[in-house]
Amino acid sequence: MMKKIKILLTKIRQHWIAIVFAFIIGFLAMLPVLRSINNLGFSSFKGVYPILIDDEEHYLARTKDIVDGHSKLGNAYLAEHKNDPYMAPPLSEWLLAQAAIFFHLPVATLFFYLDFILPFCGLILFYFLLYGIIKQKRIAAIFVFLFFILFLREANRPIIQQLVFLPFFLGVWAVWKTYITANKKSYSYSSLVSIFFGILLYISPYFWTTLVVLYFLTLGAVFLTQRDIKFIFKSGAIFISGALLFSLPYLVNLSWATTNIFFAESSIRMGMLSTHWPACYFNVSFAFFALLLLFGTRKIITKERFIFALVCLSTIVIINWQNVITGKYLLFSSHYFPPTIILIFISLVIIIASARDSKINGLALSKNTKRIVIVGSLALIALIANLQFGGTKLALTVSANEERMAELQSLSVIFDWFNQNTAEDSVIYFLGDDPYAYSALYPIYTHNNIYSGGCDVCFLLSNEELLDRAIRHNIFNDAFTEQFIRENRFGPLVLYYISVYQNKQVRNKIISVLTKENKKIGDIYPPEYIDWVIGKYREVKKEDVKTALKKYQLDYIILNTKIDISGEMVEKIEKYDFILPLIKLGDVIVYQVL
Repeated sequence: MMKKIKILLTKIRQHWIAIVFAFIIGFLAMLPVLRSINNLGFSSFKGVYPILIDDEEHYLARTKDIVDGHSKLGNAYLAEHKNDPYMAPPLSEWLLAQAAIFFHLPVATLFFYLDFILPFCGLILFYFLLYGIIKQKRIAAIFVFLFFILFLREANRPIIQQLVFLPFFLGVWAVWKTYITANKKSYSYSSLVSIFFGILLYISPYFWTTLVVLYFLTLGAVFLTQRDIKFIFKSGAIFISGALLFSLPYLVNLSWATTNIFFAESSIRMGMLSTHWPACYFNVSFAFFALLLLFGTRKIITKERFIFALVCLSTIVIINWQNVITGKYLLFSSHYFPPTIILIFISLVIIIASARDSKINGLALSKNTKRIVIVGSLALIALIANLQFGGTKLALTVSANEERMAELQSLSVIFDWFNQNTAEDSVIYFLGDDPYAYSALYPIYTHNNIYSGGCDVCFLLSNEELLDRAIRHNIFNDAFTEQFIRENRFGPLVLYYISVYQNKQVRNKIISVLTKENKKIGDIYPPEYIDWVIGKYREVKKEDVKTALKKYQLDYIILNTKIDISGEMVEKIEKYDFILPLIKLGDVIVYQVL
């Protein structure tokens, strides 16, 4: 035992720079929440955490839904759809839910601890990936620290990308080991690649597709350099067999989901585009920039490193432009940006480390080559940093002020009441709730569901039901009119139409460059979409209030009297005999719906 401890301490001493950097990144990832709690005062904190990163509440709600016993994760918000097939695989949420149950932690508290743990582990894994390739501790440590500083916002974003980085780094490491041990006929690393693929399959399509392309391009490189067809086929067969095995639950769910008549429109609503037009020009241009550096310094790079860097850069082009052939793309460049930059950093590290090695190896390294390596690499990093500056600045400075934190802590009494006095999966309807503020927290801190809202668009559901629920959620809102709908582009397909519009902009830029013509691409939202929304609004307005509300499960109504200052809303809803006041908790009145 003591011998193992000594070996561990020796390893820590050898790689102390990376460990120090990992502690710094972990602390910086936790800092926004710590700063927010400090704004309030730690003694006044009651366990309700601020939402500071986009989609954070969505991943929290998904994890809490599994803690509550809904392992299928059909819908984290709507009671009627708990047992539907999932649209986004739930492996990460399932693992985190088991951790929350095992350690008896509220989901939000677990995620707070993970803000340190996962970035810390991610940096260590990326460090050993780079160190395993270049065998230079300082360069590897500096580059991984730089990466996590530039992607601090992503490192602080739950699950994707905070958790997904870990299996991705391990998967890339396994691909590298597959390549460098090919001449030894080692097949174990192909098995590992299939395992990490299996994990990534249930977390993020952007990372598993990247790993698959990287792996098969690597096998292609082995074929071109060693002509070992037996190794290629056997490695590929091992990977495919393992990948199919791990994919079985995913494929079963997919086959179940595709039988649902709303699968196609749910996919479109979540951003699945049908287009052969290329996009992601920043991503691809970075790859070509790095490719120039790679070929400019190829004489000083060992064959193995050169080919692997070439494979990494080729992977970037394929994953970002695969829709030119397939015609399918799930949203655009921002989602493939992190894996793109990871592969860029691997390539740059190979280039810079090889330039440094050349002094030792006695290889020719001209002054011009030095300039190319230094200036070119710094320029590329500066371009990436410029794109990431806003996200890094936000991650370093964002916090919730004292007033906001006090409001959040006041909700703890309400959450406790609902957990103690209501049935599991009962449904809450919100009145006087400012958009995107508090209603999305109830699925995180209570065992209840909501009538409409949260991120319900990200589940298997018809557009019509989403719209219908949203309209019925505004029955008591006098400001919700046809004019409001037209002016605010209300409805469930906003994300889809924005993605389509952005693709049209890209298409228009290409055409304008080639033909010198700049065509108009119209409004983001087609007129027929707005007409459809207004048509549904008119249908609901014809119904009486009780019929309109109770089309879907509804058990409780929450009214925020702080927003309903005049008391008009209280007077409006208490005239209905099927809505009974139960209790007033601070600024909130809870009603029961009979």
